[in-house]
Amino acid sequence: MTNEVYDPDNPQSALSDREITIGNNNSQNRRYMENTRAEHIAGPIATGPGERFYYMGKYEITTAQYQAVMGKGADCPDLTALEAELPQNNLSWYEAVEFTRRLNQWIYSEENSLAALSALEIANAYVRLPTEVEWEFAARGGGRVGSAEHANLTFPMDAPLAQYAWYNDSQSAAGRLQPIGALRPNPVEIHDIYGNVGELTLEPFRMTRGPRLHGQVGGYVVRGGSFLSSSSNVNSAHRDELPYFSQEASGEHRTRANGMRVVVGTSAINQTDIGALEAAALSLGSQGPQSLAPNAQDRLAAVARQTESAELRQEIERLSTELDNEFVRRDELEAKHLKAILEAASLLHRELTVSAFSIKNLFESYRLGVDLGDTEEQLQSDRDWIERELAHFDLYARIYTNTVQKLASNDISRIGRLAEELAAEWRAQGDTDGHGTLTSTVEQVRAYADGQVTDTREIIRNVIGGDLPRN
Repeated sequence: MTNEVYDPDNPQSALSDREITIGNNNSQNRRYMENTRAEHIAGPIATGPGERFYYMGKYEITTAQYQAVMGKGADCPDLTALEAELPQNNLSWYEAVEFTRRLNQWIYSEENSLAALSALEIANAYVRLPTEVEWEFAARGGGRVGSAEHANLTFPMDAPLAQYAWYNDSQSAAGRLQPIGALRPNPVEIHDIYGNVGELTLEPFRMTRGPRLHGQVGGYVVRGGSFLSSSSNVNSAHRDELPYFSQEASGEHRTRANGMRVVVGTSAINQTDIGALEAAALSLGSQGPQSLAPNAQDRLAAVARQTESAELRQEIERLSTELDNEFVRRDELEAKHLKAILEAASLLHRELTVSAFSIKNLFESYRLGVDLGDTEEQLQSDRDWIERELAHFDLYARIYTNTVQKLASNDISRIGRLAEELAAEWRAQGDTDGHGTLTSTVEQVRAYADGQVTDTREIIRNVIGGDLPRN
C-alpha cells in the first residue's frame, strides 16, 4: 500500500521532507511516552517534484506467509488451514527481523531474479520493519487525511470502531486472533492497523520528554494495540515498550499479542545524486532570514581563516554549523507559518466570493420588493439584512487585503512554491474546490508585490469581479 508524502517549502530540493505531528496530548496519562512531538518523513519513491511515497503492507504478515519464508521444508504451507489467514503472532523482535532478512535473501536469489520488486522501480529495494514515524503517518491516514484529522487519535471513521479494529471486547475479538482483512480499511486502504496483533517497529524505544524524544534508548516498540487491548488502547498514538530479552522468557522476549507488518525501503543517499544533495544542504544553510544575523556566516569564515589557533578555528567552525542549523530551523518554521497564512487567505477568498454573491441576490430581492410594493416594514428588514451582510463582507475584505499585503512582503517565488505544495496536499485529500481560490490569491499577492495593484480596493474588485451595490 502506498503512502504519499508531500513536501514543504522547496519541493525541488533533494533534501525535501514533510513535517508531521505524532503522539497524543488529549490525556494526562502516558505523556512520558506518547507526548505530541514534531517529526519529519520522506518516502524513497519520487513521482514528481515534491511528491514522494513509500510502500507499506496492506495486511499484517500471516502464519502462512511466515511459514513459507521461515520453514525449513520444501512443502508450501497449507493455505486451507484455519490458521493460514491469521496474523503471525508470538514473535520476538529478532524473529521479525530474521523474517525480513530471509525474505530479502529469497527476493535477491537467482531463482527469483528480483521479480518480486522489479515492478516498484526502486534500485536496491528491500523489505524491512517500519519506523515509528512511517507506521503512525500511515495509521493516521497518510496524505489522504487533512492536518486537522491527523491530530485525532484515530483515523476518520464513518462507522463504530469495531468495524475497523479487533480489540478485547465481546463485540469484537473477544480475546482471540482474527483473520486479516475482515474489517474495513483505513483511508490509505490498510487493514487491521489498529488491534489484532500489536505491530513491531524498527527502532528502539525512547520516552518522550516534552516535545521531543528522551535521550535514553530502551527496548523495542510495539504499535497499535492488539486483540488483548481495550478499545481505548487501539489508536494511532498508542505505543508499548518490550525488552529484547527477559528472564521471564529465558532469552528473547515475545508475547502472543505481537506480530508484524512490513514496508519496502531502500538506501537514502544512493538513490540521490550527490551533487544535488550537496546543493540542497548549502541552500538550506543560506536560507536563514538575513535580519537574524546578516553576513554572520561569511564573517565567521573570515575570522576562522585569519586565526592561527587550531582550537579557536574549530570552535568558530562549530559555531558556524550551529548558526547554519538555526537558519534551517527558523526557515522551516517560517515556511510552515506562511503556508498557514496562504491557506487562510484562500479560505477568505472563498468567503468573499460567496458573501458577494449573497449580497447581490439580496439587492435584487430588495429592488423586486420595491417594485412589487412591499411594506416599509418589510423593506426596512431587507435593508437591515443587507447592511449586516455588507458589514461581514467588509470585515472579510479588510482581513483578506491585510493578508495579501503580508504575503507580498515575502519572496514571491517562495510563496508560489508553498502554494504548489499546499495544492498537492489538498489533491491528496481529494479536495479540489480550493485550487481556484488559491491560484487567484497567489495572483493577487504577485500583482501587489510587483506594483501592478496598489489600491486594496482593487484587490477586492479582482476577487469578486467588480464593485458591490451599496445603499
